[in-house]
Amino acid sequence: MNVPLITSPCTGVCKLDAETQWCIGCGRSGDELAQWGSGPEDWRQAVWDAIPERLARFGVASHRLPWTTDDIRAFVRRSLQQSLGRWVAGVPGASAQFAANAADATQVFDDGSDLVAQHAGGTIRFVLDDDVRALGFDRSAGWSGHGIVMLVVKRERRWPARAPGIADLGPAAEGRRRFDLGLARKDCRAVVAVPEGPAAAAMTGLCGSPFADAAPAVRAALQGPGQSCGIETALGQITVKGPLVWTDQVAPNGTTTLQVSPGELALNQNMPVGLEVPRAYRPGAVFYPNPSLT
Repeated sequence: MNVPLITSPCTGVCKLDAETQWCIGCGRSGDELAQWGSGPEDWRQAVWDAIPERLARFGVASHRLPWTTDDIRAFVRRSLQQSLGRWVAGVPGASAQFAANAADATQVFDDGSDLVAQHAGGTIRFVLDDDVRALGFDRSAGWSGHGIVMLVVKRERRWPARAPGIADLGPAAEGRRRFDLGLARKDCRAVVAVPEGPAAAAMTGLCGSPFADAAPAVRAALQGPGQSCGIETALGQITVKGPLVWTDQVAPNGTTTLQVSPGELALNQNMPVGLEVPRAYRPGAVFYPNPSLT
């Protein structure tokens, strides 16, 4: 991929390693940092190519991909239109996944800001603007995008205050009511929409309770039809048409689901091991390619 002048490897972690004199955040040397804006394109491309190996010496899991906003948009659109894998958002213990495949007749809409895909099982919506960055984790995949890719957002982007407990978010479409499940996580929230009536009344009665304490009652309340659920992040959201899938229920790989495991949530991990994110960013969603592409 050709790297345009405006693309910088900076991750917001700016500190030179005493031994190598490379930045521990982006892998560039002091001279490379100083000359980045004026250096020729082939020189910048060579620096980009060297970054993954440099960061590996620091034990850094991720490296920024040299993609512009248009490159990111093209990758997301292609991944959905060609059913190249699945997108996952959330935290260990509460994550939603959207998988596009030919059988689902996925429709993709792109208005230049929001990119939306939908099929019978759910919807995914990303707000793709200049605050969004792409991180790679599979160094052997190079810049092809055939490895794991995470979309992250600059941390300064505004994000709703996290609810310390289950919270009523108000009316939703089709005579339903939305509730924040109260995971109390800083970078995402889990939301359910249930029909007005017994289910909504039961959830209202649980408002203010931490999810960890209320999980059995939440499960009992969310037994009826007409539900949807989803994960919302600063990047956008994945919405699933159907109920939560709990830890003792099977969620087949390749389907669109939101799976909840109270036991995993209790570990309080923000990301899976090996997918840690530089502190300058909020995690948005992770793309896992189909095994045949890796």
